[in-house]
Amino acid sequence: MILVSPEKLDIFRLEDAVWIAEAKIGVPLYDFGFENFFACRRPLYRENEITAVGRFGVSDNYPKLYETLLGDGVRLIHTPAEYRLASELTEWYPLIEALTPRSRWYDEPPDYRTIENDFDYPVFLKGSRQTSRHRAEFSIVRSREEYRRAAAYYKTDRILHWQKIVVREFVKLRRVEGVETEKIPPSFVFRTFWWKGNPVGEGLYWKDFARYDWTAGERTAAVDLARKAVEKLSLPFVAVDVAQKTYRRMDRHRMQRRPGKRIRRLFADQNVAKHRRDRKGYRFGKTSPEPGEFFTLNVRSITFGEKIHTKGGRSYI
Repeated sequence: MILVSPEKLDIFRLEDAVWIAEAKIGVPLYDFGFENFFACRRPLYRENEITAVGRFGVSDNYPKLYETLLGDGVRLIHTPAEYRLASELTEWYPLIEALTPRSRWYDEPPDYRTIENDFDYPVFLKGSRQTSRHRAEFSIVRSREEYRRAAAYYKTDRILHWQKIVVREFVKLRRVEGVETEKIPPSFVFRTFWWKGNPVGEGLYWKDFARYDWTAGERTAAVDLARKAVEKLSLPFVAVDVAQKTYRRMDRHRMQRRPGKRIRRLFADQNVAKHRRDRKGYRFGKTSPEPGEFFTLNVRSITFGEKIHTKGGRSYI
């Protein structure tokens, strides 16, 4: 259980614009040094009540923490209900189901028959809040045997064992050049930040492993999609991750051997379905994967301690 103590929070005014309630979590990637880049003040006396953005990682005692701080005149920007909505897939998925891959969740890893009844391999596994350090072997599951290994791992992993397990439809993402590690291969994913319904920043999700960028048109499409999710969620401060699909044109002969299943899989992707009008375009196996539409990959509460980087001396999130 992860508990955040109110006494350990550092509450300060950032650039005379917003209050921050921060506690270091011991992870250098997330423990951002605000004072190195911004003007920070800690007034001896504050207003009767202030609204602060929490930045203290995962908290199992958030409702109690919220009430304690409220009694001291500090209102965290997310109510306990909003915190759950921005933190748990089980909460936000029903609101944006049409914008994100199909998902099912369970209190504990189910029998493989349950998975195979609802999904085809491969599938994507994660906790209801997060993955375990993006480890590919326990996130991208391609067979029954791989699922058995992943399910056993989920029961003992310190990050995953306390979360509900989520099974998601596997979607092929647009790959980007990056360092090959044991983590999920880097793909065309961006994290967007929203303050009271307005976009206030975006950045590369895989900044530490890859270099990529979007065109003006791609940015517009991605931000417009994220905006739809933000409008449905109605949260005051939230991060929305958006990713771009690819659709791989399949070999005609392979389709002919198993036409029913291949065709169902092919046209399940909306991007491919849009091309049904152009029958001459189906040159299966003749071209490389092509970029498709953007979709919502994940929703995150900023209190988790989102990545904040600097670029040219300015904040870049």
